[in-house]
Amino acid sequence: MVVQKRGSKFVEMRAGASGIAMPRIKGSRIRVSILAGYYMDRTSEGKSHEEAIAYLAQAYPTLSVDEIRGGIEYWRSHKADIEQELLDEEASMEEFRANPPAWYRDHRSL
Repeated sequence: MVVQKRGSKFVEMRAGASGIAMPRIKGSRIRVSILAGYYMDRTSEGKSHEEAIAYLAQAYPTLSVDEIRGGIEYWRSHKADIEQELLDEEASMEEFRANPPAWYRDHRSL
């Protein structure tokens, strides 16, 4: 299911495997939160905005620089929501590590 938000030329709300709609770069499976996370990592290391964009363009060659910029602009205008998504994802991974499901435990013992 795609839910288009106004003013987001490069971003669409689309459900992934979890069934939860999240902002993604239009026509791709790449979530805005992933781009934002890498962008924040690079800028916190002292990289400039342009250097962070160049890194993302190299890391995601299927995306145009305009799509990457659009994703970062979307993140900037929806920061609280995107950063909450990153925190929720980290909490979910911590829960998974602490209490892995039986299928995962069984798979790892092979």
